[in-house]
Amino acid sequence: MLVVLVPDSWDAAHIAPGYDRLIGILVGMAVLEPVLLLGAALSKVRGAVTTPAAAQRSEAGGV
Repeated sequence: MLVVLVPDSWDAAHIAPGYDRLIGILVGMAVLEPVLLLGAALSKVRGAVTTPAAAQRSEAGGV
């Protein structure tokens, strides 16, 4: 972003590094989203079986 926003001169400003970074962020989000969804699904499946220790941790004021 700094290359795009603060170039050495206006003649040296290039938009391509900004697009590359933006595309990298979007691809990273697209790769991470299935992992997050899978983790949420697994936590729901595993959350159905609670142990007494897990129940104590979820209480207000529990450690």
